[in-house]
Amino acid sequence: VFTKQRRDVELLDGELRPVGKTALVGLGLLVSTDHVTVGILRLLPSGVKGYSETQDHDTMLLTTDKSVVVERRGSWEVLTKNSCSYICRGVPYSIRNISPAPAEVYVILVTPC
Repeated sequence: VFTKQRRDVELLDGELRPVGKTALVGLGLLVSTDHVTVGILRLLPSGVKGYSETQDHDTMLLTTDKSVVVERRGSWEVLTKNSCSYICRGVPYSIRNISPAPAEVYVILVTPC
């Protein structure tokens, strides 16, 4: 089991290089077990996490404060404060911050049902 406090998480880019607080997009790992991995995605205003997909896990996205748009396969949904979205493995998705302030989204990877 791997775990960190939120304040101790180092944000990384898509190539696992450290990024500062001024990067449009950064992802940090909070918890990892054999069945669940939890990370936090930080998006500056207008920041976009490009399309990606997982083949081994389903994904849950949970917003904590600001609104984001989740796009997948020609559809989209707005996630407002404290809302979530479930994405099945193999489905490409992207996340866009539509707020005027930085947004954080918890990314939870789980073993498919």
